[in-house]
Amino acid sequence: MQMRWFMSRARNSMHALSAVAVATLLLTGAVHVQAQTPVPMQTLPDFRELVRSNQASVVNISTTQKVPTRMSVPSPGVPWERLPEDSPLRDFFKRYERGMPQEREANSLGSGFIISA
Repeated sequence: MQMRWFMSRARNSMHALSAVAVATLLLTGAVHVQAQTPVPMQTLPDFRELVRSNQASVVNISTTQKVPTRMSVPSPGVPWERLPEDSPLRDFFKRYERGMPQEREANSLGSGFIISA
């Protein structure tokens, strides 16, 4: 008898809690739903005439320069000497232990137009 009373009380509490949750969702949902005014569309300016009249002043800029690079330092933890003579890893570590080149070539590219000279 006591178990039935507990189960019915728990069921009633669950129904009450569910009703409160649904009511809360409905009330808060109604508060957050508001009509939004549409933002007027803005068009971008037309640059076609500007480009046509200034086409001769369009420039292309490119540069190439030598950039110093850091010298790679041999890793002290790589014991390539202990690898077998025919191991490809031995050749790899031995070759790159000497370091990489001191300089590299860097390229840049840009474009625009001259407003005044």
